[in-house]
Amino acid sequence: MVRLKALRLEPTEKGAEKAGNVLPWAIGVGGGALAGLLVGDRTSALTAAVIASTGMLAFDEFGLETIGATPPSSGYPWQTNFRSVVGHAIYGLVLAAAYSYAAKLADR
Repeated sequence: MVRLKALRLEPTEKGAEKAGNVLPWAIGVGGGALAGLLVGDRTSALTAAVIASTGMLAFDEFGLETIGATPPSSGYPWQTNFRSVVGHAIYGLVLAAAYSYAAKLADR
């Protein structure tokens, strides 16, 4: 049985599996929404995407461990952590490009 100590939850394995399937989507959509809120006159799309993707990486690597949803990052091979950093960096770049493109379309 999975135990989320910080949240005082004890989901079944099936419930944890369902959450594991939804969680990456929720984090991705939340990161995109955060970047959208940050973009404005004073913040570029790239800056907003860097802030959002860095926050997502920190939550994935440390936040989930803190609430007891995953083992510590040190419990995984370094390749797994490296892949996470690269994946979040790519997400940030694609997010910045998408927001920049959307802004150009909106200015037409």
